[in-house]
Amino acid sequence: MEYNYYCEIRIIDKIKCKKRNRVQIIFEILENLYRRSMSSSELIRRVNLNFDLGKKIISLLEEQCLVKKVERRIEITEEGVRILNYLRELKKMTII
Repeated sequence: MEYNYYCEIRIIDKIKCKKRNRVQIIFEILENLYRRSMSSSELIRRVNLNFDLGKKIISLLEEQCLVKKVERRIEITEEGVRILNYLRELKKMTII
């Protein structure tokens, strides 16, 4: 499945965030899933999000094929790892 950046931006713009920007939240989610798979409630707790907002972002990441549900756990996909590496490079340059 081809990655749709326009769709991601359009959906993420609907999500309002105050203390962290959207990219930082997605980075934290992917970073946690890179370490190990976990349930959605554990992931939301680790990233310190409101439950409804966390569910929306996880659904967005699933639609974009960056994460997938396996049984009752969420795992990062190869595409998710690729995006995570890109975000890590941006973080090194202090862009995010």
